[in-house]
Amino acid sequence: MCGRYLFVEKDEEMQEWIAVAQTGTKFSTNEVFPTQSCLVIIKNESLMTTGMQWGFVKWDDKGRIINARQETVSSSPFFKTSFEQNRCIILASGFYEWDQHKDRYLIRLKEQSVQYMAGIYQVKDDQRMFAILTQASQPDFEAIHNRQPVFLQKKEIDPYLSFDIHKNSILTPRKWNFDITSTRIQQRLF
Repeated sequence: MCGRYLFVEKDEEMQEWIAVAQTGTKFSTNEVFPTQSCLVIIKNESLMTTGMQWGFVKWDDKGRIINARQETVSSSPFFKTSFEQNRCIILASGFYEWDQHKDRYLIRLKEQSVQYMAGIYQVKDDQRMFAILTQASQPDFEAIHNRQPVFLQKKEIDPYLSFDIHKNSILTPRKWNFDITSTRIQQRLF
């Protein structure tokens, strides 16, 4: 679930977030892949953006974990500390998903041009890495995939980054209006 997403930097609202990035921040644009440096929102004294690498390094140092389940993130030994102390928002213009027939879809929220995906991050060897929170898919999206990102409205950014860990009602799954575009992907021949 959510193994790639779209980042369009020309969007006016996205430009506002780029303008508050830490000096020297580098981030990927267009189609974003795991392990790339991405633009995310964090909160120190105020909201700001910074670059982070997509994917937590697995406990055995073999591979990456790019998503965390919203239902278990607060109790998972691997994610609990990050959820309690290091929350972030991943900026996107849409996300990609594939169905069981290998059809690729670009999914965007109809109500907002910038998609704010809830996330968590960790720091390992002075490198910040994030994972996107996911939830069970809403009924009209289940035919494509059984998971979807946890989205937030712009007004929920600060509350998500600041909430008391024992009052996390902001993560209650909600229904979103999606704009779904399908593009057929050619299968690779080996």
